[in-house]
Amino acid sequence: MRLGALLLLAHATALRGRRRWRDRGGFTTTPEPQREGWTFSTRDLFTEEEPPQVAKWTFSTRDLLARRKPKKVLMLMSDTGGGHRASANALKQALVARYNVQVDLLDIWTAAGVFPWSSSPRAYSYMGKRPMIWRAFFYGTAFYPVRLVTRLLHDFSLRRRFKKILRGQEPDLVVSVHPMCQHVPLSARTWLEKVLKRPVKFATVVTDLGSAHPMWFDKRVDACFVPTQRLAKNAKYYGVSNVINYGLPLRREFSQKRLSKDRARKKLGLDRNSSTVLVTGGGDGFGSLEKIVDAVAQELAGSNAQLVVICGRNEEVRKRLESRTWPVRMEVRGFVSDMNLYMEASDVLLTKAGPGTIAEAAALGLPVLLTGFLPGQERGNVLWVREKNIGELAKSPQRAATTVSKWLRDQDALVEMSRNAKAAAKPKATDRIAEDLMGLVEGVQRTATGVLRDLKERAPSADWTLYGALNSTRSAVAELRDTLAVRSVPLEAWMTSALRRGVVA
Repeated sequence: MRLGALLLLAHATALRGRRRWRDRGGFTTTPEPQREGWTFSTRDLFTEEEPPQVAKWTFSTRDLLARRKPKKVLMLMSDTGGGHRASANALKQALVARYNVQVDLLDIWTAAGVFPWSSSPRAYSYMGKRPMIWRAFFYGTAFYPVRLVTRLLHDFSLRRRFKKILRGQEPDLVVSVHPMCQHVPLSARTWLEKVLKRPVKFATVVTDLGSAHPMWFDKRVDACFVPTQRLAKNAKYYGVSNVINYGLPLRREFSQKRLSKDRARKKLGLDRNSSTVLVTGGGDGFGSLEKIVDAVAQELAGSNAQLVVICGRNEEVRKRLESRTWPVRMEVRGFVSDMNLYMEASDVLLTKAGPGTIAEAAALGLPVLLTGFLPGQERGNVLWVREKNIGELAKSPQRAATTVSKWLRDQDALVEMSRNAKAAAKPKATDRIAEDLMGLVEGVQRTATGVLRDLKERAPSADWTLYGALNSTRSAVAELRDTLAVRSVPLEAWMTSALRRGVVA
């Protein structure tokens, strides 16, 4: 058996040697000098060799990005009002349409599942219907010592959960569109960078117009996008270095070419020859919507006008309005997704002072009559509307009704407010923010002056500690000095003056 195996091995070796000898040309010859473009052997003398073919490639930057692995963008928000989710959806729409990215929206407070923070949406709904409670909450948490204690509580109860959430997502970029999604996520980001051994960018997109809570601003962010110059000053006051003023993110429908009023009314089934007043109660149905509609309908009785009422998620009010008989033409809707069509069909908009609705109306050149606002949070929006001369505030349903009637009789005033609204609008803000967000991921960021700035060498973010918070003594001393100086003035009056001076955003 051993002898047979040795014979087989010898035979295989011989065959292998003969194959090699044949491949070399049969006989060993002295190699001759090679001529360019020719190969020489004993079998084929001076056989012309074809030149190598070079593949031709045509490519663009977008093609290169499309061939790469999609970048992961995580947007942090909370359903405390419809404006935060609307802005997040607008940015997601712009990013997905233009770039090869995966965008996830996360209500991080609900996802963390830690009481009482997980009940923030319900708490907001409760306080939003009770302005006195909301005033105390907003102004109280804006005061530096209270804000410091709040951050410590967040850090103690939520940091571990937020780390786990970010570790599961492993994003390349984190975008916050909510004031309570800055401090703890930024601390978790620092930890995640050490785990992944790569940078994780963090950007803040402020979704308020005229005033903003101090929790919006954290100096550790890579970029902070604000919609107005006033908020840019507030951000710089709180130590944010890279502040960019582009405008408020809006859905693509509000930046595209608009329809005429006649075509929009026809598409919605409205009377094309009647002046149209659009009344909204916000996505959450806050405010005395029914009283406002009743007052406006009585004021416009017998006129050539029609009311379109958007009740949002307030189904009870919608059913009550539909069951009544009105002295004017009336169309009642619930929650709608094509708000741009209703705005294009309207002459006047009555709404609460939500920043998203105001910015959308401005983009379409629609005059705005504000019927209410949340103290502190939305007061700056009222100031912005008055400053730009695109509308007014009505403090009662009867005042709203008389103002609407006056506007409809004075078409010149409506045309002027519409012109001012278009001038104040920034409909391209969403695309510009999306472009800069992708620049953050790629390592380049456009500054407010339009200069490209390299961000690849960004120093690692310092983890937040009690000492880091106490380093902001300048802000604390300024707030304490103002408090002692005006301790006899009501809190709301002091906060209003502080908003104008930039002491409190």
